Amino acid sequence: MKTLTTNQSLRLSLDFLLNDCYSDILSKNHIFFITHKIWSETRKSNQYSNITKRTLQYLGQRFKDDTGKRQWRYKHILDLLTEKGIIEINDKYSTGRFSKGYRLTEEFIMLLNKYDNELLTLDVSDSTYDLLIGNCPKPTHPELLLHWESLHKIEIDLQKAFLAIDDLKKTNPQRATRAFKDVINFLNKRFHVSRKKETGRVTSLFNLCVKEIRECFTYQGEQIVELDLKSSQPYFYANELVKYNPTSKDVQRFYDIVVKEDVYEYIGTRIGITERKKIKEEFYSYMYKTKVYKSDMLKPKVQTVIEKEFPEVHTIMDNLCKDETPLWLRMQKQEADIFVGSVNNFLSKGKIALSVHDAIAFPKSMRKSVMYQLKARFSKANLINYTLK
Repeated sequence: MKTLTTNQSLRLSLDFLLNDCYSDILSKNHIFFITHKIWSETRKSNQYSNITKRTLQYLGQRFKDDTGKRQWRYKHILDLLTEKGIIEINDKYSTGRFSKGYRLTEEFIMLLNKYDNELLTLDVSDSTYDLLIGNCPKPTHPELLLHWESLHKIEIDLQKAFLAIDDLKKTNPQRATRAFKDVINFLNKRFHVSRKKETGRVTSLFNLCVKEIRECFTYQGEQIVELDLKSSQPYFYANELVKYNPTSKDVQRFYDIVVKEDVYEYIGTRIGITERKKIKEEFYSYMYKTKVYKSDMLKPKVQTVIEKEFPEVHTIMDNLCKDETPLWLRMQKQEADIFVGSVNNFLSKGKIALSVHDAIAFPKSMRKSVMYQLKARFSKANLINYTLK
């Protein structure tokens, strides 16, 4: 047996809607297991999550019908959850996977948010636990193993985390739901760690957590803090432009805005967007594209600004898009060389450090040594005028 940490409001909401529907076939626990799986697998923007039929079968298990024949109960459970407006099913199969898409309905999520965020622990069989938590194997690569081990050494301040979630519920309920999932995934030790071969970026449970939850982690009672690079991707982008044409006045003006001002604010005021996250998405759609669009209907909004205010930058961008190695790949690789490289250096010395793509997380007392390490790596890469905060 293993102990599963889950969402009390999920149990309460299901009981509220289905209390009269439970039966030998529509078992309370099996309904909960399948709903928990769908809830925990869905992350950003309540997108459909692909869960294999085999997983749903074994979470629902079998029952004997009136003839004594054993049948899978998962179909009956999915029909009930759909009928009661708890889940939605997308019949389109994911590319390369034989599974449909599942997600909770907006109405059910609203019901979940009416309850206080409370943890529920259940004793479940080893096989059920593995199906619910997913496969998070111990990495075999030595460097990734160090990242994985560091996740086991940190702890979460639950009181601080729940205060952060309560604050989020007032302003961004969807983000609050995601934050609660982050807490549960950590308590269930869902410590997957992977690395992108092309860029060297490391992805783990820690850097997938929302910032409000990352701020709640500790190591031996000491707060985990972060040191990140201001406007990271625009910074590496501006340096690529300078490298391509160091004498261009347009390039120098753009570079100065990135390193001396707030480039996202500058762009946002010109494309009519105030939300920082959306400004970044628009900016990335320009920096990460593989070709320069000519049609006004297809152009990213940022491209229109660059064309008008920094025409030489736009021309260089057109040329950079034709390179064999995509610009976005070069930028992300350079970022990983500095930040993931620094994390690996600390981990190899038995220190605690965690990767957050354009930042490093570490115990507060390590701030000076982390700053020193990062500055050395920026210097080695011939990069100047950066801001670490």
